[in-house]
Amino acid sequence: QTVAGNQLVSGSSTITGNQSVGGNFAVAGATTLNGATSINNSLTVAGATNLQNNLSVAGSTTLNGATTINNSLTVNGASTFNGNQTVNGNQSVAGNQAIGGNQTVAGNQLVSGSSTITGNQSVGGNFAVAGATTLNGATSINNSLTVAGATNLQNNLSVAGTTTLNGATTINNSLTVNG
Repeated sequence: QTVAGNQLVSGSSTITGNQSVGGNFAVAGATTLNGATSINNSLTVAGATNLQNNLSVAGSTTLNGATTINNSLTVNGASTFNGNQTVNGNQSVAGNQAIGGNQTVAGNQLVSGSSTITGNQSVGGNFAVAGATTLNGATSINNSLTVAGATNLQNNLSVAGTTTLNGATTINNSLTVNG
């Protein structure tokens, strides 16, 4: 049956065959589609949308508003975040991590493996090392140095200021005093 003008159905209507609409199709009430539905052009939804099963998107996706994900998120490809990123829980990185800018750590930092620092390192508070420490370059200490254990200096010692030795002193080789 072909309808050339407008058609208004005020009661229930069941269509068992194919339906073709050449113009706009408007539905004022709730609509249930029981079979697979294909839309061969764009879809605009003005109200809230509730999808109660899986969602698969084959093309690019743009979300213009704030997005909340109430469960886990798995990303299988490379990801780029162009704005700030805030992580409120724990963060675990299984692979390598490269940081191109500055990094600020507000809490404690624990490194369980080896670390290599190729640039300058600045520590604003106390610096404690629990194991053996090797410093390969020239080392300057701009304040006092207190050593609680035995100290072994394996090369020359030069002291520019006053030197006070408070305990027993043993010299196992020659001593030269100039002055």
